[in-house]
Amino acid sequence: MTAKRRQRPMTTPTDSPTVVYSDALLRRLVVVERGGQLWLCPKRPGGWSSRQRLTMTDAARQQRLRRATDIDAATLGIDAENTPQDAPGIDASGQV
Repeated sequence: MTAKRRQRPMTTPTDSPTVVYSDALLRRLVVVERGGQLWLCPKRPGGWSSRQRLTMTDAARQQRLRRATDIDAATLGIDAENTPQDAPGIDASGQV
């Protein structure tokens, strides 16, 4: 008898909304949640092109992250419908 492995559904950028957060410790950067992943981006127009993958514990997220009110996804250069989650030039680890 073989056990079937349960496949996790893949999330895509359109499955979950893109949310931009301000980080209480990293004031020059913002945290973007997109497609179930966290990304660290410079807080400037087009900052999405310089993003790095980020991992945070739930406790850190609760303590440090608040929804950003001074910048939005469009300003960062995030196109909600056409931008793939992993842009060319960035490997799976988030390194350029």
